[in-house]
Amino acid sequence: WRPGPSKLYPMPLEEGFPELIAETEDGNLLISTRSGLKLFVNEKFEAYSLPGITTPFRSQRMLRDRDGGFWFGTLDRGVVHVHEGRTEVFGPTDGLSGQSVAAIFEDRESNIWVATSGGVDRFRDSAASLINSKQGLSNDLVSSILAKRDGGILLSTFGGLHTFTNGQAKIFGSRDGKVNGMNTQSLFQDDNGRVWFGTGRGFGYLENDRFKSVGSFAGGTCLSIGEDKSGTLWLINEQLGLLRVGQGNKIEQIPW
Repeated sequence: WRPGPSKLYPMPLEEGFPELIAETEDGNLLISTRSGLKLFVNEKFEAYSLPGITTPFRSQRMLRDRDGGFWFGTLDRGVVHVHEGRTEVFGPTDGLSGQSVAAIFEDRESNIWVATSGGVDRFRDSAASLINSKQGLSNDLVSSILAKRDGGILLSTFGGLHTFTNGQAKIFGSRDGKVNGMNTQSLFQDDNGRVWFGTGRGFGYLENDRFKSVGSFAGGTCLSIGEDKSGTLWLINEQLGLLRVGQGNKIEQIPW
């Protein structure tokens, strides 16, 4: 970690609690809050509306793909895809496995993977294919997806961590795919190729088909893991907010 200048931009309570953040093509920040989408531009928060969407919705997951399009995973409206001024909504009637979206990821072949309450869907040229218990998942509720650099796919489900190869899912490792009885809730591969995971009590990494726990916190769901240019890992915890992994894998809470 390398200290540097920082500036706090308070968000009014009526704007909603910030939950997700992504960069737009013009370099501004798109922020998903409990009350809808906000655009942070010129150091100010502005309301952000999607073309063709007239009613507000809450995005649980947000992804900007390589083509510059945005994918939003909602609580009860499936997937919303926005690209070049056009908005598409995908729900169960369009072939999506469920209405509630828990994770969205883009692999190196530009496939978009979406985990819902009913399984995992893959979007390719706006077509979705279903992955669920029939393909080997121990539970259809998937919380996180990771496309590794070697081409492998990892799926975190409520039944444990799975690998996905040649159209079939298998439980990770030689046990139950869990960390001390707990499910992995987020997955991330750092610049060195190491795969990290979060649970409800801590985080760690995968090594030789085994879980290595290296850090802990008081509790709460680990929503996501990221890495900055210096190689420092950052976590977002449902209860504790933003956490930084310091030297010796010590977890530090960053005050809002």
